[in-house]
Amino acid sequence: MEEFNFHGHSWKILFKNANSNPVIRGENVRTEKYNYFIGNDSVKWAGNVSAFNSIEYNNLYNGIDLNVYSSKGNFKYDFIVAPNINPSLIVLEYKGIDKMKIKEGNLILSTSIGFFTELSPYSYQIINGLKKEVKCNYVLKKNSLSFEFPEGYDTNYELIIDPILVAATLSGSTSHSFGHTATYDNSGNIYTGAVAYGNGYPTTIGAFQTTFTALTTNIAISKFSPDGSTLIYSSYIGGGIQDRPHSLIVNDNEELFIYGTSRSIDYPTTVTAYNNSHNSGSYDDIVITHLNSSGSSLIGSTYIGGSYTDGINNLTLNYGDKYRGEIILDNLGNCYVTSFTRSNDFPTTAGAYQNSYGGLLDGVVFSMSSDLSTLNWSTYIGSTGDEVAFGLKIGTGGEIYVCGATNNQFITATGYQTTFQGNNDAFVIKFNSNCSSILSSTYWGTPANDEAFFVDLDDLDNVYIYGLSDGGTSPVSTGVYSNPNSAAFITKMDNTLTNIHLSSVIGDGTSSIPFVPIAFMVDNCGYIYTSGHSAENNLTISTGALQTSGGFYVSVYEPDFTALNYATYYGGQHVDGGTSRFDPKGIIYQAVCTNSSFNTTPGAYSSTFTGWDIGVFKIDFQTGVLNALSNVTPSNIGCAPFNTSFINNSNGTNYEWDFGDGSPISNLFEPTHTYTTPGTYNVRLIAYDSTSCVLSDTAYLSITVHSVPTVDLGNDTLLCSGTIILDALNVGLSYTWQDGSTNQTLTVSSTGIYTVEVDNGACSMSDTINVIIETPFVGLGPDITTCDSNVLLNAQNTGLNYLWSDGTTNQTNNVTTPGIYWVEVSSGICTYTDTIEIFKDSLTVLLPGDTLLCQNHLLVLDAQNSGANYQWSTGEITQNITAHIDGIYSVIVNDGICSAYDTIEIQYYLPDALFSVSDTIGCPPVLVNFNDLSSTPIDSINSWHWSFGDGDYSTLQNPSHLYYTSDFYDITLQVTTTSGCQETFSNQVYVTVHPEPIAAFTYSPTDIHLGDEVCLKINQ
Repeated sequence: MEEFNFHGHSWKILFKNANSNPVIRGENVRTEKYNYFIGNDSVKWAGNVSAFNSIEYNNLYNGIDLNVYSSKGNFKYDFIVAPNINPSLIVLEYKGIDKMKIKEGNLILSTSIGFFTELSPYSYQIINGLKKEVKCNYVLKKNSLSFEFPEGYDTNYELIIDPILVAATLSGSTSHSFGHTATYDNSGNIYTGAVAYGNGYPTTIGAFQTTFTALTTNIAISKFSPDGSTLIYSSYIGGGIQDRPHSLIVNDNEELFIYGTSRSIDYPTTVTAYNNSHNSGSYDDIVITHLNSSGSSLIGSTYIGGSYTDGINNLTLNYGDKYRGEIILDNLGNCYVTSFTRSNDFPTTAGAYQNSYGGLLDGVVFSMSSDLSTLNWSTYIGSTGDEVAFGLKIGTGGEIYVCGATNNQFITATGYQTTFQGNNDAFVIKFNSNCSSILSSTYWGTPANDEAFFVDLDDLDNVYIYGLSDGGTSPVSTGVYSNPNSAAFITKMDNTLTNIHLSSVIGDGTSSIPFVPIAFMVDNCGYIYTSGHSAENNLTISTGALQTSGGFYVSVYEPDFTALNYATYYGGQHVDGGTSRFDPKGIIYQAVCTNSSFNTTPGAYSSTFTGWDIGVFKIDFQTGVLNALSNVTPSNIGCAPFNTSFINNSNGTNYEWDFGDGSPISNLFEPTHTYTTPGTYNVRLIAYDSTSCVLSDTAYLSITVHSVPTVDLGNDTLLCSGTIILDALNVGLSYTWQDGSTNQTLTVSSTGIYTVEVDNGACSMSDTINVIIETPFVGLGPDITTCDSNVLLNAQNTGLNYLWSDGTTNQTNNVTTPGIYWVEVSSGICTYTDTIEIFKDSLTVLLPGDTLLCQNHLLVLDAQNSGANYQWSTGEITQNITAHIDGIYSVIVNDGICSAYDTIEIQYYLPDALFSVSDTIGCPPVLVNFNDLSSTPIDSINSWHWSFGDGDYSTLQNPSHLYYTSDFYDITLQVTTTSGCQETFSNQVYVTVHPEPIAAFTYSPTDIHLGDEVCLKINQ
C-alpha cells in the first residue's frame, strides 16, 4: 500500500479576559451520532455523541455572545453584541501562528504550510426589520486581534460581527446607468457592464473612452478591486446612437471580452477586425470587444451581423430577456458566443451545421479568434419558428453545449425528450467542436412555456440546465430538494442528453415566475449555484441569510441537489439584461440595477445613489471547493534567461509547483523561477486541501522560452560616397528597420543612424549603426555682401581637417576684409572644397542740419536710399516725412544688409513786430516820426515795410511821414528776418494838423497921405 505524508499546522485562538464560565448550548441537533474510542484510557472514551449545526456561547464576555457553526463546509463564527455593550471587550489572542498581518482589510495568517486568510469583518444591525451594515475593521496588536468601528453604530441595537459578504458597491455615476452584467478574473477583481445614459459615469484617466457619445446609451465598463473599495479602471465603449452589453468574461491575462449589441454606425472597431462596418441600418448588430488589462486600449473589436436585427430576443418576455446570450473562452483564447438573429444573411462558415436562415428568429452560435479578426466558424440554429440560444459551455473534449428555447419542433432530437411539447420548450444541443454537426440533442418542456437560460457541466461532463417553466409542472426526482409546484427548474442529464439524473423545481410554491435566472454554476464538488433577479417574496432562505428581502435571490444546493445549502436575498431591484457569473471557488459576482435599498460593504467605492445605478455584490458562499488557479507574470512567453513570477489564485492549504524543466519541486505559495534554456515547459500546480470535497486540484501553465536572436550590423561606418548594404542576418525571422522596412537587408545611401529589430515571434533583439556617407560638399553658403567688418565662415564637418585660402586651419575663419575665400576640408578619405566671395557694402543717410523754421512752415525730410526700409522716430516707415512741430527727428535706414542713422533738430519761431510814433501834432504838413521797436529771438530783422494808412509806404527802418490833415491813420509794420520769417504789427494813430493862420487887417482911412494918422484893425 502506498504511503502518503500530510503536513499540517495547528494554532489556537484564546478569548482574552473572557468569562471563564459562559453558558454553552448546542442548537439544531443533527441526527447522526459520533463515537470516540481513542487510546486505552476508557475515561477518555465517549459514545453516542450528538452533533449540532451550531454552538452558542452565551455571555462569553459580559453582554456579548459567540455563535460557532459550519457554513457551507467552513468553520464560521459570529459575535453578537448586546445594546449598550462595548465591542472592544472582544480580544482574540492567536497562539502558534508564524506571522500575522492586515492586508487590504483581511487578516493574513502565515503558517508552515502556507497562508490562511480571514476576510475583513462584516458587521450589521437589524433596525426596524431592516439590515443596516456597520463599517468594521480588524485591529492587530502583535498577536492580538480586536475590532474597531470607525463610523460608530447605534448602540441601542444589537450588533452582529459576521465576515461573509465580500464586496458590494455602486458605480458612483451621477447620471442614470442600468445594471446588465458582471464577471470576475482569477485575482478576484470585479467587472461590471452597464448601459450609461449620460456623461456622469466615473471614467478613469487613461481609459479607452472617457466621454459619453451616444444619442441614447453607451456601454459602461468598470473594474473594481476584489473588495469593491477601489475603482481600477472605468470606460465608456460605444458610438453615436445606442450600445448595450449582454455578457462579460475575462481571460487569464485579465483582458475583458464584451458581447453586446449596437445600433451605432461608429461603434469602435480595430483595424484588423472581422467586420468594421455596421450591417443593418437602424437595426441592432452584435458587437464583440476585447479590452486590454488596463482598460486603456482595444486588442480587438468587431461587428458581426446581417441586414436585419441581431442579438435581440423577443421570444421570451421576462424583464431583461431582450438582451441575453453568452460569451465564453476556450483554452486558446478564442471566444464563443450564443445569440439570436432575424437576419437571413447572418455570416456562417463553410461546413457549418446550418448555413441557411430558418425564418423569423433563429439562434446563432459562432467562434472568433482572440483578436476578433477571424470568424473561426458560425452556424444558425433554427427553422420556420422562433429559436433563441441563451447558454453555452465547452466540454472536456471540445464539444459545444448550447441551451435555449423554441416555439416549434426545429430539430430531430435524439435525447431524453424527442418531441416538442407546446408553447415554448427548452432545448439542449451537444455539437462537435466546430458546430458542423449535432452529436445529441433534447427538448425539455411541458405544455406550458419552458426556457433554459443556462447550461453547465460537472467534472464528468454531466449536463445541467437552469430555467423557467411557468406552469410549475416540471418533473421532480425522488430524493431531491424542491419547492413543489414552483416555476424555476434545474435538471441534470448525462453527457448524451438521454438520461435524467435529477430534476427539481425551486421557487415560492406557485406557478408564477419566482425570479428571472441570471447566473448559474456547478462546481467541481457538485454544488449547484443559482441567482435570479426580480425575486418574489416567500422564497426559502437560510438561517444567517444576509438579507431577508431584496430583488435578488441567490442559493447554493448540495451535490445532486439533495439539500439546500444556503439561500439569501440581496438588495437591488433587477437587471436590465445580460448575465452574471459564479467563479469556480463558489463566489458570485452579481450585477444589479437599483435606485434604492442596496447595501454596500464598508469601504465600498461608492454608496451613493443619484438615480438608477449599476451595483454589484460579491458573496463568497464558502462551500470549500478546492480550485487550483495559477498565472505567471510578466508573461508566459519570454527569452532565455527568462525570469518568471508565478501567481497563485488557488484556495488550497498547501501547494506543489513543478516547473517542467527538471528543477526541484517548490512548495512556496507564489514562487519565482528562471528558465535558462529555450524550450516549452509545462508547469503544474497542485493545490491540496484535506477539508475540501476534493483533496487536490491541478492547474497547468505552458511557458515558452525562446533563444534571443544575435544581431550585429557592424561598427559605425564612414564612406566618401556610394551605398552600403546592412544585413540583419537571422534568415527567416521578422525584421523591422527604423523606416518600417521589413526585409533582412537594407541599402543605405545617406548618412544616418540605422536600427533593426529582429523578432523570432517571442524574443527580439536590436542593433544600431551610424553610417556617415560623406558626399563632397562643404557649405560656406552663397556669396556675402555685408556691412560688418568681421564675417565668421564655418566649414562645418566637425572633427575633420581644414585649410583656408589665408592659411587658417580651424573649422571657422574670422574674415575682416572683402575678398574671395576658399576652404579645403579633408576627412582622411574624402576632400571637399568650397569658395565664397565677400563684398563690403555701405549705407548712408544725411538729413539737413539742425534747422530754424518759421511757424507754419513745413519741412520735408528725405532719408534717401530709395527702396530701403525706413523707421522714423515718429513711427512712419516711408522714405519722406513732413515735419511741422518742434523736435528732434531721427531715421534708421536698412537695405537688408546695412543700416544707417541720422537725426535733425527743428525749431519753429516768429519775430516780434512793434513800433512807436512821435510828433503827431503840428502845423501842416505835420511830419510824424516812426520808430521800429521790433525784435527776434534768434536771427535778425533785415526788412521793414511800413504802411502809413494814407496809401503811402516806406521800407526804412525808422521812417518819417508828412500828414496834411487831421485824422485816424491805421499804421502797419511788417518785419522780415534773415530766415524769411515775417510778422506784422498794426496800430491806429491820430495825427493833429492845425489850420494855417490868415494874416488880415483893415485900416482907415483908406486914403492915406504922408503924415496921416492911420487906424489899423486886425480882422479876426
